Amino acid sequence: MPRPLSRLLTRALLALSLALLLAGCGDTANTSIPPTEPIPFDEALARVKAHLPAADFVTNDFLPDPTTLDQPAPFAPLDEPIQLKVAMPWVFNDEEAAWYVAIENGYFAEAGLDVELIPGGPGIDALSLLVGGRADIAVPAAGLMISRLRSSPTAADVVAIGAKMRHSAYVWMALDETIDRGTRSTRSIGPEDLIGKTVGVQVGYEFVYEYLVRKWQLPEGALKLRKVGYEPGPLLNGSVDFYAAWITNQPRVLEAGGYHNWMALDFGKLGLDEAMDVSVVRRKMAEEQPDVARRYCWALAKGVDFVLKEPRAAAEITHVYAADADLSIEQIMRRFELEKPLVLGDQSLPPLHMNPEAWDHSAAVLLQFGQISLPSLSE
Repeated sequence: MPRPLSRLLTRALLALSLALLLAGCGDTANTSIPPTEPIPFDEALARVKAHLPAADFVTNDFLPDPTTLDQPAPFAPLDEPIQLKVAMPWVFNDEEAAWYVAIENGYFAEAGLDVELIPGGPGIDALSLLVGGRADIAVPAAGLMISRLRSSPTAADVVAIGAKMRHSAYVWMALDETIDRGTRSTRSIGPEDLIGKTVGVQVGYEFVYEYLVRKWQLPEGALKLRKVGYEPGPLLNGSVDFYAAWITNQPRVLEAGGYHNWMALDFGKLGLDEAMDVSVVRRKMAEEQPDVARRYCWALAKGVDFVLKEPRAAAEITHVYAADADLSIEQIMRRFELEKPLVLGDQSLPPLHMNPEAWDHSAAVLLQFGQISLPSLSE
């Protein structure tokens, strides 16, 4: 039975109250990060295309024609199902809804697969499980992790075969103080709204400051960064003006606490974009077991299609599989609503399909701002 919404709201409010009390306990003092001169973007992109082209490790070849998803699985029957271990991006919550649906509705079984989902979480990295042979498929949350892995000194030969979200969910959130907190904000904000503000960011994303200052020509020292955790308490207690978040996650926490007046600076629309929840295999599987990759992609595409077309039924399935996340049906459906534009993109490509050019662009931004290393064009 779904948990009563009132109980969920009470728990959310308690969690927010605790976050308010603890906000800042692990934060550093407000600091400005002085920008350094980045590599020109055109040079960075040329180096990516020369040494890290996405066409080498990003493919749509295993994805099904979306117009055939209502037809029976186009695979030869098997004597025994193929066992697959799939490492998920995080602990079991509604982020993995499409995979739960593919299990519950029998899509994986119809494709001849017996799939075991491996939960992620703190200290558990899906790509590491894949590279170490403890998973057959990895689903890292951030597609740029694959570019980082491929460019590292210990690069592993992996291939991305489908992305649940074609655009980044990464945003900087703020509260619209011009309206009542129970009203949804329709205000559009841009980089200029950050001037003079303090932004709470998690470890690893500090380079975004330099990107904003250089890309959008903000004044030096235009904003300050403060290290924060993954609960939006610092935003509510006023210790930060903006808070780094996933638009599919933290907004729901705010809304459960009665804060519907959030607004978001969308980095995907500011040129710092990436695919998310990307299915990745070792190249050996892609080359030696293409039928397995196609079976997996077909079943996952069916799961994504079901979530898009039948969100309530998908939410009911997810509510059972992600019971420990303590989410209501309504909260899960709200995630689907927030996630849908990222899944569909501009609809120039079917769901799960990826644009290698977009991956090259994102990797070039990483190179520009020192997040990966690649040889110069003369090397």
